Order: sequence, then C-alpha cells, then structure tokens
Amino acid sequence: MIVYTVRRGDTLWDICQRFGGTFEATVRLNDLAHPDHIYPGLELTVETPDTAGKTFCVVQSGETLWDIAQRHRVSMEALVAHNGLRHPDEIYPGRLILIAEAPQPDKPDMSHEAGKEQQGDDETQGAETRGEPKEEAEAEAE
Repeated sequence: MIVYTVRRGDTLWDICQRFGGTFEATVRLNDLAHPDHIYPGLELTVETPDTAGKTFCVVQSGETLWDIAQRHRVSMEALVAHNGLRHPDEIYPGRLILIAEAPQPDKPDMSHEAGKEQQGDDETQGAETRGEPKEEAEAEAE
C-alpha cells in the first residue's frame, strides 16, 4: 500500500494512474463518499499489485525522514534499513519510502528438532552396538 498526500491539482484518477492502483479500490479503501472532492493534505491509501502486503508513503516537499518516522510510528533506523539509505537525508519529494512489510506467518523452525532426533537415534544405536541397554543410553544422552 502507498500512503499519498494529495497535492494541489491532483485528481483521484491521476493518483491511481501514477501508482498503478485502481480507482474503485482506492475509493473503497479510503471510504470516499465523493471521490471527486479530494483536497490538498488529504492522505490517501492506494493499494497496487506490486505493493501488496507492504506499506509505503510518498515523500512530500519539505518532509524529512524524521517526520515520516513520527507519522507512521516507526524508528528512523528501521526506515533507513528498509530503504537501503546510507543517510537519512537521501530522500526527496515524490520518492516512495517503504514503511513496513506485512509480517510473514510464523513457521516453526523444525530443523533443529530433526537434528536432535537424529542425534538421539545415533547415540542409542551406538550404545546398542556396545551392548548397553537402549534406556541407559537415552538417559545418558539427556
């Protein structure tokens, strides 16, 4: 998603065309009763296919990275990292700034569990070949 602050002379149609969003989706997403009555300073959210799951904003004239961080409640360090900036002053009006990516569903990392099971099996197999009972070998492994 892109968060865009309407400028003087903008139309909703032009904004949608600029960012590849659809007019209907933008009207619905922003709950616009009168899409032809937008005004400078209004913040619009525009969802586009290539930005699904991500939140962007468009840098406005006179805006600093600190301003953007405060408005979106994120750290400047996070903005610098998300956008590959070498310096916070590397922004300019019209630039898209990635605010956040949608969190990925938590997938448990089972790789260490598989290693544990394999390790335990190896230890008990070794014990059995040495003539030790399997239960004693498992107790020693813990």
